[in-house]
Amino acid sequence: MIAAVTTTRDEADIIEASARCLLDQGVDLILAIDSSTDGTAEILRGLGAEVTLVDDEVHHQPYWMNRLAGE
Repeated sequence: MIAAVTTTRDEADIIEASARCLLDQGVDLILAIDSSTDGTAEILRGLGAEVTLVDDEVHHQPYWMNRLAGE
């Protein structure tokens, strides 16, 4: 299984194209931490991604990337 790990914040304008590109390249699972207010999470879920919503105004990307990767 190939998984992609990402953090997202208010990327509704580009997230579908980005996620589809990953899926088209053989990614089986997209894991995302999302602190968006613009529908990004719903778009990802519609593509089958596992999305965890967080209230993270600072967007602590290094912390969330390590958590998603299981470290």
